[in-house]
Amino acid sequence: MPLAYVLKSLFDLEPSDALLTSAKTGVGLEHVLPAVIERIPAPPGFISSSLRMLLLGSYYDEYKGVIFHVAVVDGALHKGDKISSAGFIQSYDVLDFGIMHPELTSTGVILTGQVGYIVTGMRSTKEARIGDTLYHSKSTVEPLPDFKPAKHMVFSGLYPAEGSDFEALNRAIERLTCNDASVVS
Repeated sequence: MPLAYVLKSLFDLEPSDALLTSAKTGVGLEHVLPAVIERIPAPPGFISSSLRMLLLGSYYDEYKGVIFHVAVVDGALHKGDKISSAGFIQSYDVLDFGIMHPELTSTGVILTGQVGYIVTGMRSTKEARIGDTLYHSKSTVEPLPDFKPAKHMVFSGLYPAEGSDFEALNRAIERLTCNDASVVS
């Protein structure tokens, strides 16, 4: 088992903890799932608590609007729910939600510990701040800790080469801000 000792020196992994597997040949794969269940603790949240979700990221889709990527910390999201953002105190109807499997796959519920997506019809990523807490609109919850709005670090002045191109530049910047929440105009 010399490979296990190399892993110990590189990653501080005990040789007895190493699973010898091969995805190519299938050797040892039957030990992976039981090891995951045994070694990785369950998420700390409670399904019976009020819904709290951490906004991990977002992007703009031409047909669906802004799509959130969220981690459910507490509670569960069901069809027909209305959610609010702790950062914007704005409420949104949940139009679609589910998991990435790897494409967007609608489900009837997202539970504590799951990572998924939400479609609300929001038209701008400016309202979807990474690290924000999303929750049921009718409940009052404590926002998740450590959320601080991003501090802008790079600034740029953009001007068109020709004055007549100003509107085209403005539209291009608006499209960019729809797809990238880190860009502000």
